[in-house]
Amino acid sequence: MCTQIDKNGVECSITINYYAKCILMNLKQDRRIQYTKKVLREALLELMDKKPLDEISISELCSYAEINRNTFYNHYSFPKQIINELEDEVFNELMKQIKEHHTILDVMIIACRQLEKDKRTSRLIFSDGKLDNLLIRVINTFKNMPIQGNIPKNSEDVVVNFTNEFNEKGSVGVIRYWIANGFKESVESVASFVAGSIKKVITK
Repeated sequence: MCTQIDKNGVECSITINYYAKCILMNLKQDRRIQYTKKVLREALLELMDKKPLDEISISELCSYAEINRNTFYNHYSFPKQIINELEDEVFNELMKQIKEHHTILDVMIIACRQLEKDKRTSRLIFSDGKLDNLLIRVINTFKNMPIQGNIPKNSEDVVVNFTNEFNEKGSVGVIRYWIANGFKESVESVASFVAGSIKKVITK
């Protein structure tokens, strides 16, 4: 038993069981939310295997997932938000992993391994070139990280901009091709090619 002051300033007793029940209810609610999001994500990925994301309506997704529209709107406003959420999860996981690495090759190996880990999702999300944002975000982290091989900060602005643009588009294109081609090449060979290409451009 414990005491608490209510809104009228009166001391009242609240049992530990009450708090335990609240915690249990919150846990159940969290599990329910996680389950709903998982079902919607899986349904969306399966639909994306049949048609482009921008052709998938909320009604179609809810029907396929066997979830009503109100439940969908409790979590999202439109289907692409599900992909954005997935992208953020992958990006945040990548950032945790690359924190202690200081070469472009190390970072590229980690990024490629993460993409290879879930081939189906990577293929559906990145291979058509419309959803490159995650790859671009990963490449762009090089600019602000103390990674060996980055462009010196005293370089001319135009050189920095041209080089960054070339590295970003070229690297994303190679990785997207690797994904679309079924991950035939090893992680190490793809990462080495991208890192080597970036290094050649920087040092010229």
